Amino acid sequence: LGWMANSNSASIVVTLTLIGFGIFPSLCHFFFQIIYCSFLAGAEASNSRRSLPPPPPPRSRGRNPLPREKEGLGGFRAKPGPEGERGRESVVGGPEVDSAEAGSAEGGWAMAFRFGQHLIKPSAVFLRTEQSFALVNRKPVVPGHVLVCPLRPVERFRDLDPEEVADLFCTTQRVGNVVERHFGGTSLTIAVQDGPEAGQTVKHVHVHVLPRKTGDFSRNDSVYDELQRHDKEDSPSKWRSEEDMAAEATVLQKYFQ
Repeated sequence: LGWMANSNSASIVVTLTLIGFGIFPSLCHFFFQIIYCSFLAGAEASNSRRSLPPPPPPRSRGRNPLPREKEGLGGFRAKPGPEGERGRESVVGGPEVDSAEAGSAEGGWAMAFRFGQHLIKPSAVFLRTEQSFALVNRKPVVPGHVLVCPLRPVERFRDLDPEEVADLFCTTQRVGNVVERHFGGTSLTIAVQDGPEAGQTVKHVHVHVLPRKTGDFSRNDSVYDELQRHDKEDSPSKWRSEEDMAAEATVLQKYFQ
C-alpha cells in the first residue's frame, strides 16, 4: 500500500510539472505581447506629438505702438522728452498729433484717446480695458451720463468685430453698475445711436449710459429726445469745465481700482 501511495504521488508531481512547463511559456508569451503592444502605442503617440506644428503665438489686441508707464486708469504716460522739447501726443486709435492740439499731462506727454473727430484727454477717461474706454460727458443729459467707446475708431456698430462687441458691452455693464450706485439711480438708460438718422453726431461707436431715478423726466421717453438734441445744440459755453470733468473721472476711477 505504501508503494502504491508513493507511486501515485510521484505521478501527480510529474503530471503537474509537465502541465507547468506547458502553461508557463504560454503565459510568458501572453505578457510579452501586452508589453510589446504598449511600447508600440507609446512610441506612436510620441511621434504624433512631435509631428504636430507648434501652436501660434497669442494674438495681441493692443493698440499702443510704444511701451508706456501706467498712469492710473485714465491712460498711459510715455517717457517725457528732453526739457524744453515740444511734446508729442500718442493717440489711441490714431496717429501722433501735436500736444498743443491734444493737451498734455504732467511731464509733457500723455495718451490721448481718439473719439471720432475729437481727442479726449486722459483726465476725462475713468476706465480703460483691452479694447474699450469710458469717459465722462462734457454735456450730460442727467448727472452721471457717461460714454463707453471701443478703442478702435469705428463709425458704425456693424463694423466692430465680435471681440470688440463683447468687450464693449461687458465694460458697459460694469460702468452702468457703478454710475447707478454712485449717482443714486434706481434704473439705467443704455442707448446706442448708430448712424446720423439715429442721432449720432460723433463718427465713433459709443454707448450712452444714464443713471435714472423717479421724476427725472415728466415723460419717461423724453430722455431720448434729449439725447437726440443735446449734441446738436453744442457750444463751448454749455460744456462743463475740464476741472469738473477731471474731478468726476477721478472719483469714478476709484470704483475700478
